[in-house]
Amino acid sequence: MSNLLDLKRELLLLKQQGRKFISLDHVVDYCDLKDTETNDDDASEARRGQYEHDMELWREGSIDLRESARVVNESAFHALRTLVIVAGGSSAALLAFLGSIWTKADSETKASLADGLAYFGGALIGASLAYGLTYLTLLSFHELDWNIRGSILRGAIIFLVVACYISLCLGVRACYVSII
Repeated sequence: MSNLLDLKRELLLLKQQGRKFISLDHVVDYCDLKDTETNDDDASEARRGQYEHDMELWREGSIDLRESARVVNESAFHALRTLVIVAGGSSAALLAFLGSIWTKADSETKASLADGLAYFGGALIGASLAYGLTYLTLLSFHELDWNIRGSILRGAIIFLVVACYISLCLGVRACYVSII
């Protein structure tokens, strides 16, 4: 009975550390370790030392993996914020420019600049949507264990970001063509 309580205590400790899954091999190794604790021979002591060493390496690797995931998530959020700022700034700058030349420009220039504004606005909407979907993706992976839905959302975010960059490039091209 004591071994089961020890196992439960160790599993609860891992759960508190943020682990949601554990390898069955680790559970079997832990049970073997607890079985050999009753034996005092040198082989049991060597296996126990090896297991404790392996568990320490696994814990360190788990911490490194969580830290890497945190850094990647922060970098993704910064990249999306930058995309929103660039798209919004482009739209605002083009609106200011349009306001100053609206009475002087011919209809072809106005139409081309309006196309550029539409591209920049589309990029802003897409970037904002991608930013919001990022939170849903993290929620899907970490809180709800919806790995398939999280993967689909992640693919949608990547598609939106690529589409935003293409839209920004098309907006720049439309503005360039209208000025030349």
